[in-house]
Amino acid sequence: RFEYVRTASRLRYELGVGAAAADVHGVVLSHMDEDGRWSVADHLSGPGVLSAVGDRVLDDELRAELEAGRLHLELVTSGAPVETARAPVVLPAR
Repeated sequence: RFEYVRTASRLRYELGVGAAAADVHGVVLSHMDEDGRWSVADHLSGPGVLSAVGDRVLDDELRAELEAGRLHLELVTSGAPVETARAPVVLPAR
């Protein structure tokens, strides 16, 4: 779940991962760079973490990515190769 405070450029989050803790490498915010490659913007949780609560103040670039619908939540798990699940961060309507 996400909440965005536009006036403060603050993104609040509550995360829950439905995977075995041993399989989780982390949860990150990502977006595509100028060359079309996925780039990690921020780490929200680390290895073995199944839930996290927090907030981040977004810089101008990440704020623009979020407001344009280009910021994604990415779950990285173990696999061969490492597996990634990615979904756009969708904000509630104003």
